[in-house]
Formats: sequence, structure tokens, C-alpha cells
Amino acid sequence: MGEERLLPPPVFWAERKNLLYVKVQLEDCRNPTIKVEKDKIYFKGKGGTENKDYEVTLELFKEIKPEDSKYAVRGRATEFVLIKGAEEFWKRLLKEDKRWVETLLMCLFLLPYILSSFLIA
Repeated sequence: MGEERLLPPPVFWAERKNLLYVKVQLEDCRNPTIKVEKDKIYFKGKGGTENKDYEVTLELFKEIKPEDSKYAVRGRATEFVLIKGAEEFWKRLLKEDKRWVETLLMCLFLLPYILSSFLIA
């Protein structure tokens, strides 16, 4: 059997021209594994209401300065302040724009149900 994939925790973000605010929303997570690199963030921890393992790697849209960036593990979430490599606004957080893929997969999943409702009517 293959290795079981862990759930990704909810991630929220906001930006200013010179920095990013990223929040990994996982309650009661103690001692998570965190790696901040110039092009990605890695987070793995155990927490939440069911005390499950969560993991996420965020491949960032552009580079950051890991040596100037900071994070804090708090009771309700882990908060990051990431300093951008260049002062500019990003069009998204992640390198890959997965929204169109998710939309396409959702449409393909729902298509049989939509077609069957037309055939029944």
C-alpha cells in the first residue's frame, strides 16, 4: 500500500507591497515542523478538534527573504510574516494557479448529474 497523504490545513493570506501575511489555521498545534525557504513554506503539525496530522507545502508565486521572515505558533493558528524578495504586489500566493483545474474537475464530476436531470425532465 502507498503512503497515506495527510490533510492540508486551512491557509489564509494577505499582502502588502513588501510582505505577506500567511496564517495556517490549526488549533492546539504544538511543536509543528516548519521550514521557510526562498520559494516555499512547509508546515506539518498535529491539532484541530480531532487532533489529526496535517501537512502543506506552499510553493510561492515569487521569492521571499527567509532570513528576514518570521513566524509564531499560537493557540489557534501559526502566523507568518514573510518579507518579499522584491517590493511588488503578487497576483496570487502560489506559483501554480490551480483554480481553473479545480473548477474543471468539479464540472466533470457534476456533468453526469446535470445531464441526467435533463434526461429525466
